[in-house]
Amino acid sequence: MRELGHVPVRLDAHAATSHAASAELALIIVDAGAAASAHATAVIDLVQRLRAAPGLAGIALIVIAPEGDPSFPFAQAYAAGAIDVLPSPVLAAALKAKLAFLIGVHHTATRQRRSDSDLRDARARLEITLAAAELATWTWDIAADRVTADAAMARLFNISPEVAAGGPVQNYLDALHPDDLAHATARIEAALASGEPYDLAYRVRASDGLYHHVIARGQVVADPSGAGRLLRGVVLDMTRQKQAEAQLGASEERYRTLFDSIDTGVCIIDVLFEGDTALDYRFIEINPAFVKHAGLTDAVGKTVRELVPGHERHWFTMYGQVATTGVPVRFVDEAHAMHRWFDVYATRVGGPASRPVAVLFTDISERGAADTELRRQAADLSEADRRKTEFLATLAHELRNPLAPIRSGLQVLRRNAGNAKVGARVQDIPGAPDPQQAAQQRRQVHAAWRAASPCPRARKATTCSWR
Repeated sequence: MRELGHVPVRLDAHAATSHAASAELALIIVDAGAAASAHATAVIDLVQRLRAAPGLAGIALIVIAPEGDPSFPFAQAYAAGAIDVLPSPVLAAALKAKLAFLIGVHHTATRQRRSDSDLRDARARLEITLAAAELATWTWDIAADRVTADAAMARLFNISPEVAAGGPVQNYLDALHPDDLAHATARIEAALASGEPYDLAYRVRASDGLYHHVIARGQVVADPSGAGRLLRGVVLDMTRQKQAEAQLGASEERYRTLFDSIDTGVCIIDVLFEGDTALDYRFIEINPAFVKHAGLTDAVGKTVRELVPGHERHWFTMYGQVATTGVPVRFVDEAHAMHRWFDVYATRVGGPASRPVAVLFTDISERGAADTELRRQAADLSEADRRKTEFLATLAHELRNPLAPIRSGLQVLRRNAGNAKVGARVQDIPGAPDPQQAAQQRRQVHAAWRAASPCPRARKATTCSWR
């Protein structure tokens, strides 16, 4: 056995029946002559139990009959499952040849089983691939007019499994959309005449009752048996792709309509870096309102530095941060080189690996100019108020100086109304009133005093205390 590349394992009857089957187990030899006391019935029972053991039924089994026992039941051993029964003594050369043959058969069978398993796996993978790709396969025996198709083809063309197993090609042509039938038939006939492969698209009514968009590819080949020609091909269901394309087209149309009609300036820019530093940005796409708000024409494909050489660096920094972090920003700032104020919203387009930035902006230069004018007017009003205050303070000072002696004289007259001597002295003051006019003039001076006072509370006072 070792010469044949196998290591024999010697087991008793109990261990043999419980031995696990494996791919390396190639042959079982029951040596009835090894135990002199072995009874023929026990040998037959062991063979039956070995054949019934899990995994051992397909293993070749040889029985070596006891030497000098003509009554050994050879027929029962064969019936129990032995493929050969050898009488003792066995010639070594004959036994070696027989073992080599059986082991070779085992290896061949093992390879065949592995090939069958690999083939099943390959078929399963192919079916999964075809199902995932929504592919259907078919073969048309042109001379016999028999089409053999898979289950996917049957579902796609709404035909029964019986027809798919070998029905005429007309069953498939009947499922085509009427508007596509003539074109498809002409292409197939041209392929049959030229032998060239064909590739065409058409619509077919499937088992769901709806028309599906498909792409069919085929090739005329010779029948391996030499009996005629075959047309083999695949049909790819493109319905989902068509629907996705239609949805994408509708989405793009809505986006384009909004993009073109919005009054806000919109541009997609590609921020240009040197290392980690943003140095410029290129305009990838702009909407019609871009020109009105930015004042730049023919901007697509150009950088802002090409269009505005003096554009400030902080704009690049701001957009570079949006491109690298993905965090949107909104701000109001002046582009001095463009002589414009902008209200800006910027956000990154796409995922972390993407760098384009969408910028929505509005030219607010007029509003900025109006705000500047309002601030100027407010400053002018503040300055005028300051000057008015200074003027009133100066006027109050100038008025209070000449009124002071008059006010003092009036106070003296009021306090000494019965004293003629004091009244005469007051009359000596230049411009002093006579006693009859003193009361009226006192009221007039008091009013003028209040008006000339720089203190608002003094101006609002209704009484005056003469001290």
